[in-house]
Amino acid sequence: EQMQGPLYSPLEMGNTPVQLLETLNTNSAYRALFAQAFGDSEFEVPLKKLAIRPVASGFASAFASPRFEFLEKLEIAWTNVGNTGLHEVLNHLNHLVDLRISEGGITDEGARALARSPLLGKLQKVHLTSNSITVKGVNALLESDYFTKKTKFYLNANNISRREIKDIQARAGKSFGNFASEYH
Repeated sequence: EQMQGPLYSPLEMGNTPVQLLETLNTNSAYRALFAQAFGDSEFEVPLKKLAIRPVASGFASAFASPRFEFLEKLEIAWTNVGNTGLHEVLNHLNHLVDLRISEGGITDEGARALARSPLLGKLQKVHLTSNSITVKGVNALLESDYFTKKTKFYLNANNISRREIKDIQARAGKSFGNFASEYH
């Protein structure tokens, strides 16, 4: 993780995992040295974590790529991924344990899709802050066959009233603990 800091920092190399692999794979000298060392001439790093900040729409379909197969943590911020993008995540990223989508245009429809997904039972943390989820979306999650109290949900800055928050916390306990400004 520490090694990746300079690679992806906008203050240093300013790269992304996808750009880095593209650069390495298009350089014949790097490919030859890699093949000599590892017996394969194509760089393919199984990603474990990925953070996406403002990007072009339609990026979520890229999650079908084998490069993302073992992704465990995904953070999407300030990008209108929407319910369609969330569907792509749910359909392709089966190893996720930490899903964070803030200011992503997720509505109750997206919460219901997550509630229907077996991935919900695998997730340890679900951050859906600053979206447009109401108590209906939260109820879908609570009533899901895949819901487990081991999953921590962070839903601050959604369309949920204080009274609804108290009701949710009474039903779900510590699973739905963060509705205020705190973000972990």
